[in-house]
Amino acid sequence: MTIRPNILVLAVLLWAGFAAAPAGAQPIVHLPDAQRAASLGARRTWALDAARGDRASDYWVAYSIERLMHARSFIGSFSSDRQRREPSLSLLLYGREVEPLYDDDNAYDALPVTVRKEVVYLVRYDRNAVPVDVTISSISLAVGLDGLPLYWLGKADAPESIAQMRSIYEAAQRLDAREHALMAVALHRNEPAALDFLLAVLDVRTPAALREKAAFWMGQQSDPRALAAIEKTMRNDPSMEVREQAVFALSQMDLPEATDLLIETARHEKVTEVRKKAVFWLGQKASKQVLAVLSDIVAEESDTEVQKQALYALAQMPAEDGVPVLIRIARTHPNVRLRKQAIYMLGESDDPRALETLVELARMSGR
Repeated sequence: MTIRPNILVLAVLLWAGFAAAPAGAQPIVHLPDAQRAASLGARRTWALDAARGDRASDYWVAYSIERLMHARSFIGSFSSDRQRREPSLSLLLYGREVEPLYDDDNAYDALPVTVRKEVVYLVRYDRNAVPVDVTISSISLAVGLDGLPLYWLGKADAPESIAQMRSIYEAAQRLDAREHALMAVALHRNEPAALDFLLAVLDVRTPAALREKAAFWMGQQSDPRALAAIEKTMRNDPSMEVREQAVFALSQMDLPEATDLLIETARHEKVTEVRKKAVFWLGQKASKQVLAVLSDIVAEESDTEVQKQALYALAQMPAEDGVPVLIRIARTHPNVRLRKQAIYMLGESDDPRALETLVELARMSGR
């Protein structure tokens, strides 16, 4: 998503400790110099001990990683109103903007397509040091911290970040906190440890809601092991929601084998709902191969519901590909219901060929 808000110059005081902060200021507690070379796990232990000593109730513990991202992309929740009212994480943590949001296309066009960006991982703890939420945000965005103290751990590398978030996932008691921790791990793309974690979560003994999230994020891991796991989940998971999410993940994978498997599923899957999902997501991939598959399904499939899904998928394809097939179906398909649906879809198109066909069919029906 492209975000190009007008940026206001914000001034913020960066506090070394929250005890002396005036009411309404965001209290930031920085890591002591003696702890800066410690492991991320040791730094978190320092933060939990410090929060206990400060008698904090709820509080945040945060660190950042660098992530290769599209120059125009951001992670987190953007609100132009919040950006005007509240300081960015960058201003809070560093006292300056380190990755400004650009407000014009020329500034973005001057950047490389992909750049390294700093992403902050924030974990909210309760008074018993139990993680109750995980928030992930680009450092250039403002985040609602509810005025709670934030213990800043500095930067971390991917392996120790993954290990930290796995421990958060295991310690969290609320389902939403575990889902957010799972996402936090999954955002470390092309990291073997992240894939190992997602594979473990896909185990059928894991609650279905978490398996569903793991299947979704597996689609961002273009790895043969991920593909094998998604195929197994799509075929065998006891939850239909998880299986359907696995089909979506398959459609997102940047592997030729994934497209081949999606086509095979669209053609031959025995479970109708899974097959319909495969047909739908296949329609989002514009190619001559996909066009031929969808056309064959409409022409030869015995399941009308699957045929309808293929028709819908054809209507979502670029007009130069989909409209001629819809015209042929509207004119010649033996199933009256499918001909009517094709006519309806042609009526939704602004392609001149569609209008000509509708006029022709109307004249024929009037004879």
